[in-house]
Amino acid sequence: MYTLIISPIISDDMVMRKVVDGHNINMIFMSSASRKKNDILICTEHLLMNEQSCSDFKNLKKLLVKNEVTEDEYDEHKYRLFQMIIDEGDHLTSV
Repeated sequence: MYTLIISPIISDDMVMRKVVDGHNINMIFMSSASRKKNDILICTEHLLMNEQSCSDFKNLKKLLVKNEVTEDEYDEHKYRLFQMIIDEGDHLTSV
């Protein structure tokens, strides 16, 4: 069974979450006109192309799995990492 999360702020976005084999799976559904779409693509592309950022993100996820950070701390660190990526500019993705 999936947990359905509908954003109270952006009604066009929806996240479905499920734990599979101990891993949290998030499926994000959004309108093609969503303002968050470009940010998600930028962050994904950056993590695929930047070994250091990818390593930082993996280490953060490991800390969460080991319960060395709370979910709130994880979310805050992840937000700061992704905001840094978005603020850097010089992205290849064109949406």
